[in-house]
Amino acid sequence: MVVADAPDFPGPDSGLVVGDIAYDTRARAVGVLMAEYGTLYFLRPLGGGREWDVPKVKVRLATVADRLFPAVAEVNAESLRRAGHRP
Repeated sequence: MVVADAPDFPGPDSGLVVGDIAYDTRARAVGVLMAEYGTLYFLRPLGGGREWDVPKVKVRLATVADRLFPAVAEVNAESLRRAGHRP
């Protein structure tokens, strides 16, 4: 559900729309833009899960690198676990 910005809460025009894959620079996390309200966006993890809210000024369109980083980090961590390394 998209809710238009209320006059009391002007937000920046980021160009993002519901369904876009976005990057939360505050949490360093990628999510699907589910909704917007006032100065907030609501994102949900790509694989599903609990939504979180973030100020619009802390969100941008996700790059390919943003989308790949979590998967690469997990593969690297699994490789280290299998090799017997401990964090």
